[in-house]
Amino acid sequence: MAKKSPKTDDLRQDERAPVSGWQASLFTDAVLTLESEVVDTSAHGAGLIIPAPEAAVLPDMELTLSLDTGHKKLTRKAKVRWLQKPIAVCA
Repeated sequence: MAKKSPKTDDLRQDERAPVSGWQASLFTDAVLTLESEVVDTSAHGAGLIIPAPEAAVLPDMELTLSLDTGHKKLTRKAKVRWLQKPIAVCA
């Protein structure tokens, strides 16, 4: 297992708030698009359920994340910090 930096570990321990009805689209440089449900958020990231083959998303993968909260839409660069079947966390 790859060693995690202290900063990465700290981000995983941020207080998380559950959300409902939020959707996310993930775009990679390889022109892969994935749709996912957002299950929780923190000041530094979001927990997503990604219904795709696990090989499609890898730890440390950089991608573009587009979030739709139902009230607001935002798009930003993100990095997959860790994976847990079936949840992926992006920051």
